[in-house]
Amino acid sequence: RGELVDFARKVLGPVMDYDRDHHADLVRTVEVYLSCDCNLQRAGEQLYVHPKTVRYRLDRVEELAGISLACQRDRFDAQLATTMIRALSLVDEERR
Repeated sequence: RGELVDFARKVLGPVMDYDRDHHADLVRTVEVYLSCDCNLQRAGEQLYVHPKTVRYRLDRVEELAGISLACQRDRFDAQLATTMIRALSLVDEERR
């Protein structure tokens, strides 16, 4: 469990911290965007926001985490991290 948490925090730790401190939903935005095959329109529909809002959030994620979602390796790491975050309930734990 410790190694999984470390990996998730290494990839998206600053994003998780930002979500916690600002009551944002950036981790969820990444998760939905990736599950929609990187389609802004579909991600926006699932998140009930405009596609430009999704793009803004993703830009913020890239800035905070130092990743590029245009890079396949970073997308893979982000998807793995979001899966770990959900599976381990890290978002819920850190909001307490």
